[in-house]
Amino acid sequence: SMRRISRHRRNGTPHQLRRKPFGEVHLKVSSIRESKSDDKRFSIFTGTKRLHLRAESREDRYAWVEALQAVKD
Repeated sequence: SMRRISRHRRNGTPHQLRRKPFGEVHLKVSSIRESKSDDKRFSIFTGTKRLHLRAESREDRYAWVEALQAVKD
């Protein structure tokens, strides 16, 4: 969500962060897992690294995992 990556300037107006991509994830060789302890967290294991992610809601996590799995398949 863009709300999560916005910051406020000193005068109070929002300022979007400009972050450079630092890599890519090859989903064909990755595994996607939902957290058992937190219904908003999920992770992607690439074979060498594990990316821990957290959605805004349980429904968002479900949508993310479904979308990632669909792309992978």
